[in-house]
Amino acid sequence: AVEWAVIGSQTIVSFDTEAHAIDIVSWTHDIRAPEVEQWLKNSGKFDDVPTRIDEAYGAGGFGLMRHVVENATGLAVDGQVAFSDLFLVALIDRVFEDVEVDNPKTFLAHPMFFRKRKYPMREFPQGRLAMNGETALHYIKSVPVNDTDKTLEHNRRKQRIFDGIQAKLHE
Repeated sequence: AVEWAVIGSQTIVSFDTEAHAIDIVSWTHDIRAPEVEQWLKNSGKFDDVPTRIDEAYGAGGFGLMRHVVENATGLAVDGQVAFSDLFLVALIDRVFEDVEVDNPKTFLAHPMFFRKRKYPMREFPQGRLAMNGETALHYIKSVPVNDTDKTLEHNRRKQRIFDGIQAKLHE
C-alpha cells in the first residue's frame, strides 16, 4: 500500500499596488462548508457527509469557490486562481531557480507528501535559506515537530515564501 495524503487550502492574496506589498489570509482545508453541501444537494450528489471548504472548487468550480470564500471571510474576491502544489514547485525551480527565506528559528518538520511521494522529516535551520521548489513546498506544508512557536505557523511560513518570490520579481 502506498502512503499518501492530499491536503488543500485556500489562500487570499492581497496585493497593494501602491506599496507593492503582498498580504495573505489562509485557512485549513477541513473547515465545514454548508454552501458546498447545499450545492451538492441541489445537484443530487450529496451523500449526507459533512463537506470541507477545500472541496468547493472541485464540486462547483470558481463560482462556488468564490461564494464559499466570500461567505466565510466577508471579503470581496476580485479574481481567482486554482493551482496544484506542482505549480509552485515549477514556478520556483523553472523561473526563479530558488527563493530566499529568512527563517526565524530552527525547527524539525514532519514528513511531507508531494505527487504521491512521502518526503522524510527535514530540519530547517535558523537564518537566511535559499530554497528550491520542493524545499519551499515542504517549508509551507509541513508541521513543526514539538514546536508551537507562532513564528512557525503555516501562514507565516507561506508569507515568507511569497516574500521570497516577490523579492525575485524585483530583481
